[in-house]
Amino acid sequence: MEHDASIQAFKRAVGLAGSQTAFAKATGASQQLISYLLKRKRPLSAKYVLKAEAAFGVPRHALRPDIYPTDPVSASDAPAVKPSGPVVASKADAAFYGKRP
Repeated sequence: MEHDASIQAFKRAVGLAGSQTAFAKATGASQQLISYLLKRKRPLSAKYVLKAEAAFGVPRHALRPDIYPTDPVSASDAPAVKPSGPVVASKADAAFYGKRP
């Protein structure tokens, strides 16, 4: 079901662009890629999602819910991480950065 919704969002974005060519130009993709993805009912490639969102206003989580969930974990919901001790650089790190350990 999620896959079908992302394909519909992709089609909606292409429709807002007016053509596959216009969508491709706005996102930096080729028209051939857009045509291929639509014919094969594949979601928009991840590298073009943010450009499509900016250009056509279709939310990233609608285009690729597998990558951009609608309810990401907020920092307050994330489990607390306790430090295990001081961070110590190795001699190799110190040599790389030109500092003494």
